[in-house]
Amino acid sequence: MGGGRAVVLAVVLLLASLAGGRDAGRTAAVAPRPPTAPDRGLPRGGLVVLTLGGFLGSAAATPTGVFLVDSAVAAGIGAGPAGLLFAGCSVLGLVSRVGLGWWADRHPGRSAYLSIANLLTLGSLGYALLATGAVPAFVAGGVLAYGAGWAWTGLFHFAVIRDNRGAAASVTGSVQTGLSLGAASGPLLFGLVAQASYPAAWLVSAALSLAGAVTVRAARRVVRRSRGLPVGGRWPSLRARTHPTAPSPEEEMHR
Repeated sequence: MGGGRAVVLAVVLLLASLAGGRDAGRTAAVAPRPPTAPDRGLPRGGLVVLTLGGFLGSAAATPTGVFLVDSAVAAGIGAGPAGLLFAGCSVLGLVSRVGLGWWADRHPGRSAYLSIANLLTLGSLGYALLATGAVPAFVAGGVLAYGAGWAWTGLFHFAVIRDNRGAAASVTGSVQTGLSLGAASGPLLFGLVAQASYPAAWLVSAALSLAGAVTVRAARRVVRRSRGLPVGGRWPSLRARTHPTAPSPEEEMHR
């Protein structure tokens, strides 16, 4: 049954993407494509920091798929409702990833790195709610953990590839190393802590996710600095706020 539903969902998404492609083709003649920033690649330091951020975020998120049901039962939720919670959160995570991809396609000027950091921050809140052990907070935490804390990986790959269109394979392999190491070590660490306490294990995930958010923001600063873009920290002057200048395509992609 689960495989059949997955096939049906995949077919629906395929048809929707094809319909969107036809619409895009009809409007391309009247709506010029927005300018894109030159492909200058990520600086080595920025790539290293992003890989670390991916490792931290993945180590925080991956245990959710392994331990959510057992943790829910330990919090007082019945086995059946815990399984339903897991299934619902899994569907939410899938929809969130597709929705984030749709959003990124339609807002090319928004910083994907900031969006990833925000999702990781929301995920840390979700893990903290899971740590409370209270049933209503636990359910809300599961929703946040899947809907935000584990929905950023597709956007992560998109952002890295967009900045390295000329070397997409090598740069994806670099960041995937961090994601894979996090996916392998996160459940091991979580399981060791969970032997003593599930709340403590969820708090560890919250700390890892928050550290991942800070790291991704730091990587964005490294990328902006390497390209001569402002990294923030000062309020603009009154003239700049009332008569702003149009940002360049590169500034739009990394603001």
